[in-house]
Amino acid sequence: MNVTLPLGLIKAVTKVLPKSAKIQLQDNNIDLEALLQAVDENADTKIVEVEDDEDKTRIEIFIE
Repeated sequence: MNVTLPLGLIKAVTKVLPKSAKIQLQDNNIDLEALLQAVDENADTKIVEVEDDEDKTRIEIFIE
């Protein structure tokens, strides 16, 4: 599945994330500041990969 999100939406959401969500991101080695910097620089790269070992679900987030 591919989902396209407007850059403004991504920035707005990151500003209103609850502290608990930010802590969860950190616990999963997701650097929110680096993510936003990559978005600003229009990087063409994978920025997040998370895999659930129990049900073998993997989520990958790319900037294109």
